[in-house]
Amino acid sequence: MAALKLLVELRQRHGQPAPETSSEADRKAFEQLATDLLTYVRNAISAELTREQRADLELVEAAQPESREALLLGQVSLARRLPDYWQRFEAHEAAHARARLEAPASRGSWLGRLLGS
Repeated sequence: MAALKLLVELRQRHGQPAPETSSEADRKAFEQLATDLLTYVRNAISAELTREQRADLELVEAAQPESREALLLGQVSLARRLPDYWQRFEAHEAAHARARLEAPASRGSWLGRLLGS
């Protein structure tokens, strides 16, 4: 939900239409944003862990060859092990959203700018 909310806010900020469920491009943008969020939160929480906790997290993630699934497994593991996981998650999710919303708009490729897209 956090990634979808951020996608909508980013679109509004840049004067773009809301994402559509039937759009393959919008679905890919959502998936990329969700992966970026999971990566950001994983790295932020990982930096706060002890060496042993970080090793446990890496072991859990290594059990899944797909990157996004590994990130999800890692988050589930952290949620089970850290009593304050959700507070950490929400704080880091908010920091990620702020950073994305405050970043200048991407101008896209030179061809896209040339064609006005």
